[in-house]
Amino acid sequence: MSGGIDMNSVIMITQFFFTLVIGMYFFTKLRNEKSDSETLANNSKKEAEHLNCMRHIHLSEPVTETARPKNVNEIIGHIFMHHNIRRTTG
Repeated sequence: MSGGIDMNSVIMITQFFFTLVIGMYFFTKLRNEKSDSETLANNSKKEAEHLNCMRHIHLSEPVTETARPKNVNEIIGHIFMHHNIRRTTG
């Protein structure tokens, strides 16, 4: 083994290279995860603010009140029954 690179040196250089590549991979994953969690926290904060604003909005009159008949004559079934009773009795 005169003048050449021995097998131990090749293995150490290869191991160092892969360690460096894997370290960079996990470092970028960790950095991206941190930025993703910050983005998620900001989005959830905005969503919470939006929900709080929506909770403070109230309708002046419930929708069911506007759709409900105001008197007995507005009920279709009542009018139909009322006409049938008059026809059979009169």
